[in-house]
Amino acid sequence: MRFYKETNFKDTEIGKIPKDWEVVRLGEVAIFETGKRMKGGGLADGEVLSLGGEHIGDNGNVVLDNPKHITKEFYDKLRKGKLRVGDIILCKDGAKTGKVAFLKEKIADFMAVNEHIFIIRPKVPICDNVYLFYFLFSFLAQKQIQEIYHGIIGGITNKQLANLLFILPPLSEQEKIAEILSTVDELIQRTDEIIAKTERLKKGLMQELLTKGIGHKEFKETEIGRIPKDWEVVRLGDIAADMYYGITAKAVNERTPLRMLRTTDIKDYKAEWDNLPFCQITERRKDIQKYFLQIGDLIISRAGTAGMSVLVDKPLKDVIFGSYLIKIKLKENVHPKYLQFFFRSRFYWDHILSGHAGSTLKNINLPVLKATPVILPPIPEQEKIAEILSTVDERIEIERKRKEKLERIKKSLMDLLLTGKIRVRVEEYDNDGREGK
Repeated sequence: MRFYKETNFKDTEIGKIPKDWEVVRLGEVAIFETGKRMKGGGLADGEVLSLGGEHIGDNGNVVLDNPKHITKEFYDKLRKGKLRVGDIILCKDGAKTGKVAFLKEKIADFMAVNEHIFIIRPKVPICDNVYLFYFLFSFLAQKQIQEIYHGIIGGITNKQLANLLFILPPLSEQEKIAEILSTVDELIQRTDEIIAKTERLKKGLMQELLTKGIGHKEFKETEIGRIPKDWEVVRLGDIAADMYYGITAKAVNERTPLRMLRTTDIKDYKAEWDNLPFCQITERRKDIQKYFLQIGDLIISRAGTAGMSVLVDKPLKDVIFGSYLIKIKLKENVHPKYLQFFFRSRFYWDHILSGHAGSTLKNINLPVLKATPVILPPIPEQEKIAEILSTVDERIEIERKRKEKLERIKKSLMDLLLTGKIRVRVEEYDNDGREGK
């Protein structure tokens, strides 16, 4: 497959495109139909899968976290709205208006859509369905849809959809564009699968290592369950050299000498240290130095996502932590990374935090945190457990960065290929199999 830069363009309603491409209305090349639900809405179980707006993901995929169904009898009576492999589905109203997905494989024996979804299919042989999907997924179509659609309750009608401007290259070029973008999507999907598989591995390893350790044969019963014989169960307050709340400060837009870590800056046990907001301290304190973050500090959120933690694992300059956070400075017999992995464990979340405030913890304070039981192996084993789990985390991070890179590549390719800035050279062959002119 070869590429070349296009230099011969023409102006159209949708922008500059190659001179040998066309701009048509979507209704000229595609048909649209919608479905409906049974009275009372979709069923949790049933013979026929029924898709709605909630089943369209952000990446052009179908999401089945909460599947809905209709009966086979209802399905058989439908005149429209029956899905088949190769169909494009587009949310026609509500908060997800314009979200689009491609049904590339059979996900149920019988499939249909409800009244909130358009099924879109090419109606002429000059339009490739995969190319059509990528066009509808792109900014070229999404911008048009958002200009039509206003508000959460509104949506897009059949007539408005039919009037969308659609860039139509020659069919052979559409197929090549679709092939290229599909290849990148496959790589993204494989990376997602690797991340999910590694996450499952990490979850199992954490459960195993944080309760059974490495190579132990003798165990003992404790107040929190069975653990290796030479391990201890201690209270967090006993292994902390100090624990205290953060300082009152406010984030500001202008540059100041200080940056601040807030509860909202801690996501998935990480913080973007280089992107923290500038701040101004709103209370006068003589002990200001103790609020600066240092390597080895463990920070716990006491509100918002209460119990979420982050470990300071790099040198920071002039970064303080806010009042809705708790700082833990550990004694020398505790490895900070081990303890943070413990704070990420199912044991910590399911059996400790949820017990203090029902099914969802709303807030946490120093007395609660100090009384939290901690499973504590000897320091050499803490270090080994932290090393194993850190290696798995590093693998996940590598794959996440790979996925981000692929997504950037896909975005760039869509911009270049769907507008014809970069063309795919489609080779033609004569009857003898030799490349023609």
